[in-house]
Formats: sequence, C-alpha cells, structure tokens
Amino acid sequence: MWGNCQFIVNGPPGDYDRVFIYDTMAGPVQATCPPDGTFMLVGEPPELKDYPLPFLAQFGNVVSPDTNTPHPNLIDSQTAQPWLAGIGQYVDAPNKAIMTLEDHRAARPAKTGLISVIASFRNTTNGHRARIALVEALKKKFGDQVAVMGRDAIPFTEKWSAVAPFKYHVALENSRFPNYFTEKLADAYLGDAFPFYWGCPNAEDYFNPEGFRRINVYDPESTVETIAAAINEGLYEKTQAIRDADRVRLMDEYNIFALMARLAEHPVKTAPQALTLQPESEFRDSELRKLRKRLKRAVPRSLRPKRWKI
Repeated sequence: MWGNCQFIVNGPPGDYDRVFIYDTMAGPVQATCPPDGTFMLVGEPPELKDYPLPFLAQFGNVVSPDTNTPHPNLIDSQTAQPWLAGIGQYVDAPNKAIMTLEDHRAARPAKTGLISVIASFRNTTNGHRARIALVEALKKKFGDQVAVMGRDAIPFTEKWSAVAPFKYHVALENSRFPNYFTEKLADAYLGDAFPFYWGCPNAEDYFNPEGFRRINVYDPESTVETIAAAINEGLYEKTQAIRDADRVRLMDEYNIFALMARLAEHPVKTAPQALTLQPESEFRDSELRKLRKRLKRAVPRSLRPKRWKI
C-alpha cells in the first residue's frame, strides 16, 4: 500500500485500475485496464538506451526525463531509480538481510571513516579515464582518509557498507541528463553521507543545494579543492538537518511507489479492455526511425515542445 493505492507486483492476468511497467519486461503482460491507465517508466536516459518507438506507443503514457521522447502523452519526470543501499545486491545467500523503508527511516549509522568513492579502473572511454584521474587526485590529497571502493579496490558485498560508515561520499553518475538521478546520489542520502555530486544538472530541483556540493569529474584539481574546503568547513555536521529533510523527501516522494501513486491519480477517459503489452524484443526500430530520434534529440531543449510535469 502507498496512499490510496494497493500495488500488486508482477501480478497475474486480471482486472487492474492502472498498469505500470518499469524499463522493460521479460514477456507479455496481460491485463484488463483502461488503455490510458497504462504507464511505461523509462529506466535509462537516451544516451544509454534507445527504446523502440512501437514499444512505447502501446502505452497510454510514457514517464521519462527525456522531453524529446516521441509520445503524445509524455510525462516529464524523474523515474524513481531503484536504490541499492541495503538490498544486498552482491550477497549470494537465501536469507540475506534486506533493509525495509522503516529500517532506513530508523538508521543512524556510526561514522568511522571520512570519505568514500566507488570507482572502476576500466579505462576504455574518456569517462573511465576521467574517473581514474579523479580517484588518483583524491588519494594524493587525502591518502588513507579516502576509501576507494569497488571490484578493483576495496571490495564490498553491500552498497550500504560503502557509504554509511563515511561522513562524505563522492557520487558519480554514468551520464548527465536533466531530471535523471540514480542510486549514486540517493544512496548517499540514505547512508547519511554528505554527497559530492557529478550528474543530474537540475538536482537542486529535488534536493536542497546546501546539502550537497557539485563537482566536475573532468576537473580533478577543482574537485579536490571543493572537497577539501567542504571538509574543512565541517559541512557534514553543519548540514545535518538539511540532509535529514532531504532524506525524508527521498523516501517519501522519490521512491517508485510514491511516484506511481501520484501518477495513478490522473483521471482516465477510456473504458477498461483486455490488453496484452509486449516486451521490447517484439519490436525493432527501423534505421530511419532511429535517425529521426537522433535528429529530434539534436534540437536545443529551449526549442522543444513543453510537456506536462508532475
């Protein structure tokens, strides 16, 4: 339950008031539902994934941060990317502990370290190399006070242990796109760490700008200066109340069920009918459609048609 909504996850065929699909599906989904009560929640920004247009067209609504998505009922919104802290994603055990929302609300992790960063040492792209340079600059400045976490550094089996024991956390997204932030940022708030953030250019629309600091992954020198100044100023302690409020907002407003509950409030105009929603694998974009999508995305955001936001 969330608000007035009862959610059935991966439910059997039957009657539903609304149907939500997040990112993709393994096979066909059958439901009796108003066609305009179906929602596709896009999981990736356009530079990371192209969704076939016919796949999107079968939904009454598409929820996406990409305002240039070609759909008549586009809802411009963040899409509640799943959190990783506390779910034991790398723990291979049938009885692994998973933190519930109430566990997160009650958590007050002890801080035994100064700063952490999760990094990969792959160097096949400019982005990879920029991250490596930043990590090296952090190690040079902070030495053993910075914990470099990851498969090629300090391994961890649970994201919580890479964030919660530290006062500060460097959060680096894989892309930089408006209204798109992931667990990279969310997990820092859940673990009560002050975030140094590179990613979503309008993150201030979602979180108090006093509660995090922006950094530039491609400018390690200025990033190290920003981080050192924030630590010297004691921003972890000074911004505790601000981050507490943002942490509550994250849990209460930006989680997937809160988002779907808000979307479900939008009235439908069509009568229920038997629907079969097909997975992406059933659709193939033609090369012409792919070219058209790329050309549309080349149009400056200021010239794109405005869509309704939630």
